[in-house]
Amino acid sequence: MDYRELVTSIDTLRGVVAVYGREAYLTNHIKTKILERFEGDFGDLNVHRFDARTAKPEDVLAACDTLPFVEDTKLVLVEEVDFTKSGASAMKVLFEALAERLASLPESTLLVLLSTSEKLFRGKFVRELEKTGEIVEMKKLQGRELRAFIRTKLARAKKKTTPQVLGAIERAFDYLPKDGEDTLFDIDEKLGRLIRESGEIIEESDLAVLGAIEKRTIFRFLDEITAGKTPESLRSLDLLR
Repeated sequence: MDYRELVTSIDTLRGVVAVYGREAYLTNHIKTKILERFEGDFGDLNVHRFDARTAKPEDVLAACDTLPFVEDTKLVLVEEVDFTKSGASAMKVLFEALAERLASLPESTLLVLLSTSEKLFRGKFVRELEKTGEIVEMKKLQGRELRAFIRTKLARAKKKTTPQVLGAIERAFDYLPKDGEDTLFDIDEKLGRLIRESGEIIEESDLAVLGAIEKRTIFRFLDEITAGKTPESLRSLDLLR
C-alpha cells in the first residue's frame, strides 16, 4: 500500500497500519484524515491517543481491547514511534508487548502507528507488522506529484497562472534533488506566502517571495560535475532550464 491507496481507504481501515518516512507533511495529512473519520457525537469516546515515548504498554493494549461506543470501530493512535534500530531498543518493552498481540487484536480496533523515521529497522516488531498489517512509507514526491501538489494548492486558493510560471514555481523549491533542503512543509509555507501576496493571476514577477533557487542549483550543478555525478548533474541542469 502506498500513500494514495492509504488516503482512499481511510474510511474502511481496520487492523494495524504503520506509517513512516521522511515526508512528515504527508504523515501529518494522514493523521488529520484518520481523525476526521472519527469525528462525531461519540468521537472522543472512540479515539485513544498515545505518545510512544511515554506510553505504558498495558494502557495501549487496554485501549485496543476496549469496545467502541455506539460505532463499529475505535481508533488507537500511537504517535512518535521510532522505527530505527536505536528506536527499537529504546521502545523495546512497548514493541514486544504489541508484537505479541498484533495478530489477535479485536476486529473493531484500528491501531495506527505514526513515525517520522526515515528508515525502517526490520526487527521482530516490524516483521510482525509486515505479517499482520500494513506498513506505508511516506516518500518524497516525484516531479509529477510535486506539480500536482502545487496545482492543487493554487486551485483551492482560486489562483490562475500559465504553464511557464507554474514550471518556474516548481523550480523555486529545493525539493526534487535527493539532498534538497526543502520539505513539503517549507513548500506549503512558501506557497501560502505567494497566494497571499499575489493577485488572481500569478505572474512571474510575483515569484520573488519564494526566494531564488537558481544560485543554489548552480552551485549544486557545479559540485556534481566536479564529483562526476552525471545523473544528478543532469537533473540539476534540467531544473535550471
